Amino acid sequence: MNKNKVLFILVVLVLSLSLFACSPKGEEISIDSNTQTVETEAVVAATEAPEQPEAIVETEFPVLPDAENVMDAQGTLIYQTATKMSDVFDFYKKELSAKGLTENEILTLNDETVSQLVFTGSENGKSLIVQMTKLSETSVSVAIRYE
Repeated sequence: MNKNKVLFILVVLVLSLSLFACSPKGEEISIDSNTQTVETEAVVAATEAPEQPEAIVETEFPVLPDAENVMDAQGTLIYQTATKMSDVFDFYKKELSAKGLTENEILTLNDETVSQLVFTGSENGKSLIVQMTKLSETSVSVAIRYE
């Protein structure tokens, strides 16, 4: 009889520990108001996105100093700038010509909302394409790639 009681207590203890171990960690079973407040603050703090520094993208292409949202998408450098569209166009025309590249003027497009420069003469033998798109009055998207 004592053996059955000990076995019963042992089973109840194992089941209790299993339930405790499997219960969700973020929920508090206690009705203690101080504990609930702490748990709520912990959940809110855990769901807030921490500020992360912007990733650094290494590139051989010239980039304007105010570049934001810089990313490398499979060899295409893409970023946004607050520089005026005409100034972005002039920057790339000057910088890439200074590197010894030759503008293919037949493929040049210089519009108020969309611009493109194509340069030849790169060391890899491919054309260098710079495309600019005016997103708003204060934002221009720049994409640079070899083709």
